[in-house]
Amino acid sequence: MKKVVLLVSMALAVVTFAVPAASAAWTHAGTPLGSNAEVTFSGPSNIELVGGAVGVHAIVHAKVTLEPGNTAKVTAFDDTNCTGTGQLNGLTCTGTAENLPWIAHIEGGKIKITNIKLTNHYYSPLDPGHTAPVTTTVLTGNILATPNNPKSISSVSLAGEGTTMNGMPGLFGGTLGVAPAGTYGIE
Repeated sequence: MKKVVLLVSMALAVVTFAVPAASAAWTHAGTPLGSNAEVTFSGPSNIELVGGAVGVHAIVHAKVTLEPGNTAKVTAFDDTNCTGTGQLNGLTCTGTAENLPWIAHIEGGKIKITNIKLTNHYYSPLDPGHTAPVTTTVLTGNILATPNNPKSISSVSLAGEGTTMNGMPGLFGGTLGVAPAGTYGIE
């Protein structure tokens, strides 16, 4: 009996390792992506400390390279119309993406962008040339982008995962449109 149990256990182990688990991958028009592809993500986003004491609202523009398989790289990041919120209300700001490219992977139907670092400098309305920041915030952590339709992505909703602003728990949100819309997906 012990030999039978041992043989069945070994057979299950062989089958488990011989059949890899299905992994999500990037697609183009429903077929697996065969070569790198460039997409852009653009739209409003907001970052704030938990509780909303300070934060920022901006229009985000990101260039992303999708790679065959489940990996992507955020290769460029810019923001426009950047303004402070909460205690930073009335200030304008500029954002600087650091340690690009940010690496992204498909995980559970979402796109997880890891190890981001975004530094925002805030300026008085009396400093329209942005020459002397009055304060700075640094956002770090991961961003989860949830596609509106995984098989044909035209927008993503953003959420932070382990994000901090100046070392304190932070929230990240927004909805970005994807261009070209509906061409790429996850399957």
